[in-house]
Amino acid sequence: MSIKKTAFVFLLLISQFCAKAQNWQSIGGGYMDSTMWIIGFSVDSNNLIAASQVLTYPRFLVYNSDTLWDTLGNKGPTIQTVKYRNEYYAIDFHNLSGFYRGVCKLVNGTWQPFAETTTSCIGITVIDTNLYVLGRFDSIAGIAAHGVARYDGTNWNAIGNANWSTGSGAYCATKYQGDLYVGGGFHSPNSYNCLAKWDGIQWQNFGAAFTGFLDGVNCFAEYNGYLYVGGYFTTASGSPGNMIARWDGSTWTQVGGGITGGQVLSMKVYNNELWVGGQISTAGGISTPYLAKYDGMDWCNVGNFDNSITAIEVFNGELYIGGGFWTVDGDSVSKVLKWIGGNNTNQCGHLNTGISETENLFSVHVFPNPATTSTTFQVTGNIEPYELVIFDPLGREIYRRKNNTTTLEVETTEFAAGLYFYTVLESDRIRISGKLIVE
Repeated sequence: MSIKKTAFVFLLLISQFCAKAQNWQSIGGGYMDSTMWIIGFSVDSNNLIAASQVLTYPRFLVYNSDTLWDTLGNKGPTIQTVKYRNEYYAIDFHNLSGFYRGVCKLVNGTWQPFAETTTSCIGITVIDTNLYVLGRFDSIAGIAAHGVARYDGTNWNAIGNANWSTGSGAYCATKYQGDLYVGGGFHSPNSYNCLAKWDGIQWQNFGAAFTGFLDGVNCFAEYNGYLYVGGYFTTASGSPGNMIARWDGSTWTQVGGGITGGQVLSMKVYNNELWVGGQISTAGGISTPYLAKYDGMDWCNVGNFDNSITAIEVFNGELYIGGGFWTVDGDSVSKVLKWIGGNNTNQCGHLNTGISETENLFSVHVFPNPATTSTTFQVTGNIEPYELVIFDPLGREIYRRKNNTTTLEVETTEFAAGLYFYTVLESDRIRISGKLIVE
């Protein structure tokens, strides 16, 4: 090959690589820095709000298209916030008295207790005119409610008498075809396994529901008239699932062959396509490291990330993602990115049946969770020497251990009951992060 032709091919390859990298724009600055792990997003009419975790404490950050990231209230809330009736509410936070389990409210720039629960909350969302709180609690503000409660702006209310406080509790809720759906890691004696539906009169179950691996429903999305359910499962009420399944109100179907590699953590519809993030490695047989999009038929690769996507949101008509990643397509980026790639994709396709594991990306499975006397951290993917660090609800380090094997057992008998954060470090960089519940 001639020197000129070689140079031309090299420049062509470079231009193609840059085009891929330029599909994403970093949204950093202000309080946003590289030590953070983005846990989740929420939006109101003016702001994109990120729940972020750093090595020492969690905090909420707020962004609009005209400014850098700033803090939302004092540091303290741990998981998620929403705006309800023009006021901000969040779940679980640190105050001067210690760790508060329940709902807090932002008052004059300071987070203050609002409705206490018996154990930690895991999710909070607004549906129609109500505020819903989910978790493992048995009561909220003195009202008996098991794992899910509804606030109408004046009073707290239980919904039926089913118990979602078993297992790891309820995580998420949505409304579909007029009914309330609740998902999580609960397993009750009445076959309410990971998913249940409230029809306004009673709770309905889905039989065996979601089974395989650790079992759990993490997120919902309504797309093209169907309800999509994402999580950590292989079957959905007996039908093939593979981390994601589609429900039409009566039947479950697989979504283009499903997903491999790890659990689905977040889903969002944008530009008439379903965007899915998590610990995934393939979707429909296509290599999609940590993020994929689905157009109703095919799965597509929209960038090669090096770590989990835990948050996806649409703000001011644009798509944002967040997580623990450091690079996309080899380029260093911030922990929050905006999609500017239009319809660009790297590869698309789908499988009709079955799925094969073509990649094995880094992921961590924690079981049992909740833990009583001990729990096991199982690492999959490219194993390098790593360090497991566990923090108490006040952000204080209570456990640290180096390891280079696939499993690490942690005794929890000396841990007080409650919610903890864990972080896996490689070369002092956050590799993955999550929550541990101790009973």
